Formats: sequence, C-alpha cells, structure tokens
Amino acid sequence: MDTQLAKIFQNAATSLKHIALSGRKKDDKDAALADDDYLEAHPEKRPVVVIDNFLHRSADSSIIYDKISEWAAALTTANIAHVIFLTHDVSFSKSLSKALPNRVFRQISLGDCTSQVAKRYILTHIDIDKEEIADGQVQLTTAQKRTDLSELDEVIDALGGRLTDLEFLARRMKSGETPKRE
Repeated sequence: MDTQLAKIFQNAATSLKHIALSGRKKDDKDAALADDDYLEAHPEKRPVVVIDNFLHRSADSSIIYDKISEWAAALTTANIAHVIFLTHDVSFSKSLSKALPNRVFRQISLGDCTSQVAKRYILTHIDIDKEEIADGQVQLTTAQKRTDLSELDEVIDALGGRLTDLEFLARRMKSGETPKRE
C-alpha cells in the first residue's frame, strides 16, 4: 500500500506541476528560467490544493494523514502548489509540523457570526429592494414596514450564525413569512 500511495502522490504532483507550467510561453520575459525557478518566481501560477476533513478520523488512519502531510510539504517546498487544509481538529499543527518542522503555518479560524451581525445581515437582505418615490422621498423599506421584527432576536439566538441558515431565513422573511413562521 505504501508504494501505491507514493505512486499516486507522485503522479498527482507531476500533474499539478504540468498545470502550473501550462500557461508558460516561449516568448515570456522569464522564458530563460528553469521550470523550478519559474514556479518560485511566479507563485500566482501555482494551483491550489484543498485537503478537506484533514484529521477527520485521525485515530483510525494516522499513517495516511502523515503521508498526506508529507506530500503537501513536498508540493509547497518544491513550489508546485499551494496547499490548504480544512479541519475541525485543533491539533492539526502537530501532524503538519512533522512534515514541515521549520515552517510557521498561516491559519484562519472560521466560525458562526454573532447575533448582531446575523440580524444586520438579515435586515440588509430584506431591505435590498429600497426604491425612491418620484417626488424624491424614500419609500419605507420592507424591514421598516414589518411589525414582526421583535421576534427576530429570539429566532437568531436559536438559529445561530451560519450563513446558509441566515440566507434561508432572510428569503423566507422577504417572501412575507414571520421569523417564527407560526
């Protein structure tokens, strides 16, 4: 299995390098550079590899995650590709540090938005159809006309701050339903 996995990763790396170099032309100003030097000079040409659910089942298959880390390290150190790891595991850096011991990782923690931001998002989406009246007065927005907005705080607290859920609620409210939809 180890050799098969190594072959798969090597073929994928070769394909990624080919993709990164595919836009290169013989009359470019950097045409004299070797492939590796070209990729180092042009990080924008490198493809992006996204590894989702990294360490999802780390107890079951830590060997595979180690191999993925090593492969990702090889891709980045050879300037073949950028690699992004998506994970719920907060200890991801331990696994990646084995493969890249001298690197500092850039990380972004994503989470749900706060209740205030969620409410502003919904109100903004309800108010998208703001129109002016002919005599220069601004028409009341949908949110300004609604009497059920007092329910919104309670519904947002129960719903949470996930964007897809908030979009769904905003669409429902825009179509005339109340936040609680009783």
